[in-house]
Amino acid sequence: MIVGLDAGYEEAPTLPDFTDVRSDHPYYDEIMWAAGGGIVPGGEDGTFRPTRAADRVTLAAALYEMAGRPEVEVPASSPFKDVKADHPHYEAMLWAESEGVLTLNKGGAFRPSAALSRGMVAEALYAAAGSPAVESPSGDGQADAIAWSQAEGLDEGIVDGDELRPNARVDRAETAAWLYRFDRL
Repeated sequence: MIVGLDAGYEEAPTLPDFTDVRSDHPYYDEIMWAAGGGIVPGGEDGTFRPTRAADRVTLAAALYEMAGRPEVEVPASSPFKDVKADHPHYEAMLWAESEGVLTLNKGGAFRPSAALSRGMVAEALYAAAGSPAVESPSGDGQADAIAWSQAEGLDEGIVDGDELRPNARVDRAETAAWLYRFDRL
């Protein structure tokens, strides 16, 4: 037996035991991956809140975490009209905006608590992937992002019938599923 050898392996994350996510949940594996890896953490109360609407700051923080928390130039004052520099996910929002993953509205607000739509998630993931070429580009950013996400299978199990319904609300469980699939590209 060799003692004290560091083989370079990371410790496997401890999977959470959420009171509101049973093992037969349609996105159980995706939620466990997201929460266990700190991508979309659960609450301190032992819940994940899978049906709660996901918001822009959750997506910004998740993608920032998945990118390895890259160093961000932090300005002296917040460039966002609605976010102070002491916000716990301030650097994630700065990163997301600087990378074009999530953009500001015309008034300069980030809108961290704004609910996500399926089209918004497709656009953010498309931008995070470097806006790869799509077959028959339409010139409409969201339409191209949706075409890309469907071609990559990112929205598998999230569509309603044959439609993505880009304005439909995205919940936390769906966010975990999108991110799980995106991580595997």
